[in-house]
Amino acid sequence: MNSEDRWQRLQALFDALIAVAPGEREAWLAEREPDPDLRREALSLADADSTVHDGIAERLRGVAEDLGDQPESGTRLGSYRLLREIGSGGMGTVFLAERVDAEFDRQVAIKLIRGIATADARQRLRRERQILADLNHPNIAALLDGGTSDAGQPYLVMEYIEGASITRYCQSRSLPRRQRLRLFQQICRAVHYAHQRLVIHRDLKPANVLVRDDGTPALLDFGIAKLLDAQHSGQQTQTGVPWFTPAYASPEQRAGRPVSTATDVYGLGALLYELVLDQVPAPAADGSLPAPSSMALPDQARVDRDLDIIIGKATHPEPDRRYGSAEALANDLERYLRGQPIQAAPDSLRYRLGKFARRHRWGVAAAAAGIALALVFTWRLAVERDRALRAEAQARSESATAEQVIEYLVSLFEEAAPESSGDRPVTPRDLVDRGRTELDHRLADRPLQRIRLLGALGDIYERLGLTDQAIGTLEAAVALQRETDADDRRMAALLQELARSYALAQRFDLAATHVEEAGRLFERIGTEPVQMAELLGSKAFYLTNLGRNEEAVTAGRSGLALAELAGGPDGEDAAVAASMLANALTAGGQLDEARATAERAVAILRRIKAADDDLLISALGHLSQIVYAQGDIAANERLLREMLAARVDRYPPDSARITTVRNELGRSLYRQDRLREATAEFSTIVAAMRGQKEDAGYLVALNNLASLLETMGDHAAAEPMFREVLELSEADGVGPSPRLATFRQNLGRSLLLLGRLDEAWPLLSKAIVGDDQDMVLRSERMRQQFHLGEWMRRRGRHADALAYFAQAEKAIAALPPEQQYRVAVVMRARGLVLQALGRNAEAEAALRRSEDLLRAEFGENGSQVVEVQVDLAGLLVDTGRIADARQLLDAVAPSLNDRFVDQAPVRVRYHALRQAVQDGPAAVAQAPHR
Repeated sequence: MNSEDRWQRLQALFDALIAVAPGEREAWLAEREPDPDLRREALSLADADSTVHDGIAERLRGVAEDLGDQPESGTRLGSYRLLREIGSGGMGTVFLAERVDAEFDRQVAIKLIRGIATADARQRLRRERQILADLNHPNIAALLDGGTSDAGQPYLVMEYIEGASITRYCQSRSLPRRQRLRLFQQICRAVHYAHQRLVIHRDLKPANVLVRDDGTPALLDFGIAKLLDAQHSGQQTQTGVPWFTPAYASPEQRAGRPVSTATDVYGLGALLYELVLDQVPAPAADGSLPAPSSMALPDQARVDRDLDIIIGKATHPEPDRRYGSAEALANDLERYLRGQPIQAAPDSLRYRLGKFARRHRWGVAAAAAGIALALVFTWRLAVERDRALRAEAQARSESATAEQVIEYLVSLFEEAAPESSGDRPVTPRDLVDRGRTELDHRLADRPLQRIRLLGALGDIYERLGLTDQAIGTLEAAVALQRETDADDRRMAALLQELARSYALAQRFDLAATHVEEAGRLFERIGTEPVQMAELLGSKAFYLTNLGRNEEAVTAGRSGLALAELAGGPDGEDAAVAASMLANALTAGGQLDEARATAERAVAILRRIKAADDDLLISALGHLSQIVYAQGDIAANERLLREMLAARVDRYPPDSARITTVRNELGRSLYRQDRLREATAEFSTIVAAMRGQKEDAGYLVALNNLASLLETMGDHAAAEPMFREVLELSEADGVGPSPRLATFRQNLGRSLLLLGRLDEAWPLLSKAIVGDDQDMVLRSERMRQQFHLGEWMRRRGRHADALAYFAQAEKAIAALPPEQQYRVAVVMRARGLVLQALGRNAEAEAALRRSEDLLRAEFGENGSQVVEVQVDLAGLLVDTGRIADARQLLDAVAPSLNDRFVDQAPVRVRYHALRQAVQDGPAAVAQAPHR
């Protein structure tokens, strides 16, 4: 090779070699470099680097840059000017740059090949450009542009991520382990997103995972990624420089074997190891890592066996024995954080009972007295089972045993009913927990029976509203079925049941994943139309909640067609499928067809089901959402009250089946401006769920209650509630989300209304990151512009306020029709600014237009209508029209008393204006302004 190529090769070898332990360098080079002279020089440079203080690495890099005409700071590349070098690696140099063509102001990161841009380097950079262009994820650094310099050197323009490496971020903030794991889960899901698009990273390490100040992680440098398709697989040689960091490299990378998604799973496991221990992983020769529990320092939190198992599985030397995907690793960590049995752990009775006991310490203690009775029942059942097995042929014995055991568990459940138990302190939860505790022990050698019973118990837990217990039990059933026979028809039923439980827990992503797996199984083994119709209906529901509306409608229509084929147009199956299709049509904005379809479903189920049947109640729920979207709020309230009456005596008050309906009823009452009734509903939910603060339903209910109190003018009571909601949400460690943005804005607005402007500004001005196409985030960004305008108005910075209000109105125009009324809120605020500027005619026009729009949305005496009318009365007083002001104040008086608390600012202003119009011009001049 020529001198330039030799320097390039030597530099790359040296950059990689200095990350290898000194005792392993010679063997490492022997595997990767056939030229003995190059090996000797690289080894000599690496050895010298530890003793030479003038930076041999920098000198070597400088030589390569001189040879390759490396651009300097200030150089212009296309529309960008290089500011300074911010990093370099084996393949490129990264500069901070800024756009200079006046199109917009933005700092970016520009990556160029260091040294001489060889043909191979250009090819790698072009591939990186295409890979990054295909990746659009909030946790992956985005590609913005690309091009070639005047000297023929290709470059990439990427999002500039300002933050610390994930390990430094966690250490500098002394982040607890639970929050570190939540942060790590986001990285896993970003890697899984890339894998789904046939991209692997191959160099996952702390330096390639930065965390912004707001806690958002971002993955960098997919330049060494390898596409997993026919165009690239098997085409690459291993003779080039291995672009990875040895401490985080999988065994197959070290050995030069082909890489796969399992390679990234290993890198994630190594990264998790360092996050848990704050120690760089030191893999053995085969790539395995020592158990974290054996390496933990005395001052660190104890590393339990489950974390050992999770990290051990992720970093197993054999790729096939690692987690099947990065998402599977994230999901097992979710089970670990929930205190549930992890998938990677051995499925033993002792292990599962231990996890159960730790999750339910008090429940286990309370149930101890009843276990003896359960043991007697189970022993008697075992005797009957053995007798049946001896009497029947082996082919039928398994089924007979299972049926008897299921009947026994059902009898336990029936015993808990009030008509059976009388005054005995026995609850359904007690009895089902007893059956679950004994199951693995009594039927340890009967996997088929255990699977059936686990499925039955999961269904009972779900009916009791105990979603977490249902998920844990059904996960155990699915895992056991995989071990027994993954292609059995029972697997599809279990997956569907598990998906339903995840949906109740608002985990629609996992629900969709499991129901799609069930569909693939049905496609392999075949099934009846009615079963496929049920599956497609469920799939439509889950996809709707994920915002995949077109797919949802397609699945819903197919499901309805199959259901009608199986049981006729007026059968139960057709009703269920129609209800699911109606839900999908609603999300797609096809409200008229949705309502007709939903009413058809309800009519069928009313004829054939009892009033408290879950299918009928679910159909009523779908119809209630449609009529609400249509603005028929009275019908919405009637349907919700029917649902609540059917459930209130069947489920505990903190059950999701009760709290969800109460939440919707509270929203309906609020929409009708019946604020005190709505407050009562949300207060009931909050009181019932005080012991479940980690539940998302509690946060939503508390936030809604605080919002209602704020609407009624009780800002002092609302502020601590908003603060609790935000603190609980941030403590969950899940990073940025639309819900978190909402909660932050709500607390900022509450402080704004209390006059605590300096405290409000950091919350209101914090950037809302995420997908620009996400409708929730778009709505939050609109609210942010409005809130910032309100802040400026209250500071007296009127020009700034009007600018923010203009941006808010522009953002409203891009929102769905049901949110267009918000322009009235902005118009009211603009009217107040114009009044402060003395532009009274314009102010009055804005306030009256706001009044008209709000009246059309909330009715003649809506609370927001009353507030703008008081504003109008103040303007009339300011302009000397005292008689008109008095008439308007008389009109709003009854609504003020009904809708606002005594200390509400609007009532304070009303009384001041009333006094002013009575006392004459001198008092008018002293009347308070907003």
